[in-house]
Formats: sequence, C-alpha cells, structure tokens
Amino acid sequence: MFSDDSSAASNVNVQTNTVVPVIPAQQNQEDDSILQYIASRVARHQCILFLGSGVHVPSNVEKYNYPKEKCPPIGGELAAHLATQCGLAGNGPWNLQRVAQYYESKKKFRYLLVEEIVNVVHQDREPSPVLCALADLGFPLIITTNYDHLYEDALSRHSYEDEQGTHGYEYDLCIYNPDNREATKDCADKPNPQRPYILKLHGDIDEPESIVITDEDYIHFVLRMGDKQPFHPVGKNVLTYLAKWPTLFIGYSLTDYNFRVLFKTIRWQLDAARIPPNYSVDIKPDDLIRDIYENQHRYVTFIVENLWEFVPRLYKEVKKVEMPSCPPKQGGQS
Repeated sequence: MFSDDSSAASNVNVQTNTVVPVIPAQQNQEDDSILQYIASRVARHQCILFLGSGVHVPSNVEKYNYPKEKCPPIGGELAAHLATQCGLAGNGPWNLQRVAQYYESKKKFRYLLVEEIVNVVHQDREPSPVLCALADLGFPLIITTNYDHLYEDALSRHSYEDEQGTHGYEYDLCIYNPDNREATKDCADKPNPQRPYILKLHGDIDEPESIVITDEDYIHFVLRMGDKQPFHPVGKNVLTYLAKWPTLFIGYSLTDYNFRVLFKTIRWQLDAARIPPNYSVDIKPDDLIRDIYENQHRYVTFIVENLWEFVPRLYKEVKKVEMPSCPPKQGGQS
C-alpha cells in the first residue's frame, strides 16, 4: 500500500463526485479499441492485474451497492486515521509512511502499529462488486500493494467448471519478506487462471513483519528490489511475464512517488521496445506525469475513466453479460 495515495485519494474524491465529460467520437473509438485489446488479452488469460488501494473506492453507480462503511480506508484516509490515533498535531494532508513512523515511535511497539492497521483495513470490510468482477475474469497473475484479504475473499466467492465438475478457486500466495535470506516463492512456469498467483508486494496483515508502511520499511523495500534471484521480491517467472504480457493498473495514481519508483524498479532493465502495453485506470491523471509516462516514454496508457464504469465495460466485453453484484460467500466461509 503506497504512502502517497493522498493524490490517488483526491482522484477518488473527484471520481465519486464528477461526471466524466463527453469525449469526441475519435477518442471514443480509440478508447473502445483499447478496451477490446485488454479484453482480448484478459479472455486469453494473458494479462497481469496490478491492484492499489483505490480499487476499494465506494460506488457512485446506483446499480451497484458498495457504501463507504464497507471500504477499507483509501489513500490519505489511513494516514489521517493513524495521525488521529497517535495525537500527531496538524491538519494534513498526511504522508502515510511518515505518520506510520511517528505512530510506531510514539507507541513504542511495532505490534501496535500493525494491530491498528489490521483493525482498520480488515475488520467489517467487504469486497466490492468491482473487485468480485475482477476476480471472476480469470487473471492468472495478480500483484497488489494492499495489505487486506479482500481480493482473496472475492476470489473465494467464485467457482469454475471443467470436465470433472464445479470447483472453488484455490490460489498460490507470495507475501513480501523483508529478510533477503529466504528465496521468494515464484509463480508457475505457465500461470494457471484456475489457480492464480497473488503477489503481495507490501505485505499482508497475517504476517506483521511483512508490512511495508513506514519510511524505514520503504527504504528497506527499495534496497530489497536490488537483490538477485531467487531472493528478489519479485520472482524470475513473474518478471518474465511482466515483460511478455500487458499489465492493467487499477487503484493507483502515478503522482504517487513510491508507485513510480516501484514501476521503474521492476522494469528498469527492459528496453522500451521490449515493454508490453501497460494501462492505468485513472479518472484524473496528472498532466505532467501523463506527458512523461504516456507521451514521452510510452510506459503506460491512461484510461481516463471512473473504475465503476470501466470495470463493468471490461467485464461485459470479456463475459458477454452485465457485471453482477458480488456473489455471497461460498461454503459458509467467514
């Protein structure tokens, strides 16, 4: 989970209150072409899903019910919560890693910081219809900086059929480890959409030592990104597929410095001609960042659209049916 999601949060606020302007016909055709390309790769299970905290934005579409009380805190909301809990003076906007560092220092125990994060991002939270739809599209590789279990929850609500019958999804999970003496669990040589691989780059609430949230955590994480295989936080096979398949970023803002560092760290050894298309769903991309990343370097193409509009369109393009609401949990799962 990135520290400077305050900018992403501001986009989210705009996203929840602003009507997207009418786009000229030529732009509509270009957007449709992009959607069709992404959908074709998703349908063939040859697209990587990269999720940030903004994927949990509340619904602003009447058809889908996902109120704010079900969402984990997005961007600056987590920083503001921690600042309040530890009595940090000021009015924000807050830098998450600095606030988290202060919280840990003030409370004296790392355990208390992680406990508070678990309470905020996990307790009484539910996956959104958008997240459930993405889980139903069969991405074989998912990378996320979110600490929560909501994608795993969404995945558990779906099943698939084959000649043996109907099966619930299982998945392989790799959680970032700050210890560079242990080999990283890699994805399979041929990723399987029926058993997707989930890489939690900034840790998981079930493993407190894995959480990347303070200034010191981020410094250590960046240093770890320079480690050699098989100890690099991103497995060799995952890096191979990042260089072969397009990546769809949802829930990020490229104004986030930490996200840009991660993006370039993963891809720094690749020549631009070898980088496959990358797409970022962002309702209001920063003009300067867009010029650099889209126009100058061709690193990423921005999809300037509300995710509550884009994901239903993607789902319909792939599945040929309307995006449903979240199905209930299966088998009495808690």
